[in-house]
Amino acid sequence: MQEVPLHTYMKFRASMLDRVVSGEGQGKRRLWAACGECGVEGPTMRCRDQDCLGGQMFCRPCILLRHAALPLHWVEEWDGGWFVRRGLKEIGLRVQLGHAPLEAGPGLPGHKRGTMCAFRTSAHKDFVVLHTNGIHNVAVDYCGCGKSEETRDQLLDACWWPATPVDPQTCCTFTLLRHFHTLNTLGKVSGYDYYWSMELLTDNTGNVKLPDRRRPFMRCAREWRNIQMFKRGGRAHDPTGIEGTENGGLSLFCHACPQPRINLPEGWKDEPAFKYFLHIGQDTNFCLRGRLVSSDAKDPTLGQGLAYFVDKIPYTEHIKGYVNQEEISSCSGFAAMFLANLKRVKGLRTSGVGGVTCTRHNMWRANGMGDLQKGERYCNMDWVLASSMRNCEILHVIFTYDIACQYYKSFWDRMRKLPEYLHLNIPPANIFFYVPNFHLPLISR
Repeated sequence: MQEVPLHTYMKFRASMLDRVVSGEGQGKRRLWAACGECGVEGPTMRCRDQDCLGGQMFCRPCILLRHAALPLHWVEEWDGGWFVRRGLKEIGLRVQLGHAPLEAGPGLPGHKRGTMCAFRTSAHKDFVVLHTNGIHNVAVDYCGCGKSEETRDQLLDACWWPATPVDPQTCCTFTLLRHFHTLNTLGKVSGYDYYWSMELLTDNTGNVKLPDRRRPFMRCAREWRNIQMFKRGGRAHDPTGIEGTENGGLSLFCHACPQPRINLPEGWKDEPAFKYFLHIGQDTNFCLRGRLVSSDAKDPTLGQGLAYFVDKIPYTEHIKGYVNQEEISSCSGFAAMFLANLKRVKGLRTSGVGGVTCTRHNMWRANGMGDLQKGERYCNMDWVLASSMRNCEILHVIFTYDIACQYYKSFWDRMRKLPEYLHLNIPPANIFFYVPNFHLPLISR
């Protein structure tokens, strides 16, 4: 039986350190005496950070041959006393898009070399590809044959996401975008920190001037999230495509909540009502503030009303008629909180977010979120609630809100002032207002 692993490690760490340091140099003689491909003596190049297995060294033609389909590896060259980092572009590699990437090379049975298009056109001279191991300056050739695809299609076929659809100068690999998406959503790694880590992986000495591609990276990440939403929403296989996506069509509905024709039996309306109550809650978050740093012209919304937020255009038109409307609550218990919410709002695009959720299963409702312009006002919260309940067929609703004691007053009068397509299909006597965990257990109808 093995001992405690860390005790075992301490016995061998001296020899392990020797191996690591030796690998940072040339290593054992068998690795550098002859080229691992053609056998020529005195090879000087190898794959940096051992991205290719082991530290075997190669001559320059052979290292290019081995990396014809691996253009985003780093290589390094022995300079007599140490290794110097080289880019594959620097030693002559060009990446040909739009053709089969490899073909058999003459005189090298079993080996392959890259192909070049006879009508190729070169990409921008400072073309940059961002990958998980750093920032690469890559020499790219597009296919120029008669039936060649658009340059963006050639890049996408290579699993490189272009920062702009037309004449891009920057790309992010699909691997990088998946990696950042996961770290950002699960590990809360910001885009700034992730890009900084790419710079350090490329060069952490500060002696190399790297191209600044942080903004294109953030744009690629945003577009990647958007396209993943459409893909997971089934829009790629729908005849109407992206343009046919309905409001809230990209959101995940709660499978446990009562859904007619999905999880309710035939004749459910004739059964006891309590079995099919819908439990929803509404609240606001004033920590989700947004500063007025751009405009819709420069920074458009990519999924207007297609997921959890309400459609911005009719929502904005609606609240324009309530510019001077006061806060919902006049309750003294909330006075201090409301005053705090109204502080430091100058220069903000939104002072917070209001949302509606399924309170039993903690799922956000489709079109159940909206920006707040100034505090917690009826005009905002009414629209958000009505949007989340649009076309709801459930007949009984338990509605909880921390200021329901104020909100329920004149509720139905306000609902009738909303556009007809947002009118609730629930009888007024069948919606029950509650204040959760505070000072009122139940609000009468």
